Amino acid sequence: MIPAVEILRQVWGQQFYAPVQGKVKWRTPKDMPPSTIAIHSPYNVEAYYSSKRSVNWVGYKAHVTEICDEDTPHFITHVQTG
Repeated sequence: MIPAVEILRQVWGQQFYAPVQGKVKWRTPKDMPPSTIAIHSPYNVEAYYSSKRSVNWVGYKAHVTEICDEDTPHFITHVQTG
């Protein structure tokens, strides 16, 4: 488990930089790390930014397999997270 202070240090390093001693500035979007490796939540370092159609979120994706026969109830038969 990563100590909380180390997580916060990494998040600050991803969001800010100090080009001049004593002056801290926000990073521009092009200077930020790729979404696949950036920490998006200090509470859960494995949660990542995702986007699908017009929905954006920080968290996980889940793939669900469901039985959808017309004459039977719909049942989830398999869930895979990734």
